Amino acid sequence: TTLDSKKCEQKTITYAPCVTRPSDPNDIVGPDAYGDERWIKAADPLAYMIRFENQASATAPAQVVTITQTLDADLDARSFRITGFGFADVQVQPGESRSFYSGRLDLRETQGIYLDVAARIDTTTREITWTLTSIDPATGDVPVDSSLGFLLPNDETGRGDGFVSYTVKPLRNVATGTVIDAQARIVFDSEGPIDTPAIFHTIDA
Repeated sequence: TTLDSKKCEQKTITYAPCVTRPSDPNDIVGPDAYGDERWIKAADPLAYMIRFENQASATAPAQVVTITQTLDADLDARSFRITGFGFADVQVQPGESRSFYSGRLDLRETQGIYLDVAARIDTTTREITWTLTSIDPATGDVPVDSSLGFLLPNDETGRGDGFVSYTVKPLRNVATGTVIDAQARIVFDSEGPIDTPAIFHTIDA
């Protein structure tokens, strides 16, 4: 605020910087099922995919995406296996059966960053956690520049779409009619958490 003593006028200048933000609709997709009760066989591994998107209306790419899900109590947490993850035109499928993953993708030529990906399950709490973190090659840390990130605002090419996928088996003693619930939570950077719509399946043992 400044004061013009000759005209006796006060002048106020307001500074309102533009805050860039990612934005994510999302869902979780389960195994193919039959009927309104979503019947599935107890003997088969159940395949799930958690999908997320940085909307076209977003003003920045997502730098860090964190996905969590607590497995239903009627699923065997020890049978959890990672089947893949991807975004835009990048898809990764681990070549062996594993319940955890840790790796780095080199995206320097296309996006000027590395992408560190980590996935694990805590068999005590039954919580699955995926973390996809953009890394500035110059600093070894999350980029300070908000224009650098692995998941760009979406367009007709699908460059803002991403997913993680896994399989898990029901407990051996699960009974016919048991309902398996699934819902995941996704966080983009420092934005608030967004839960996927909940889905369910019914076991036919």
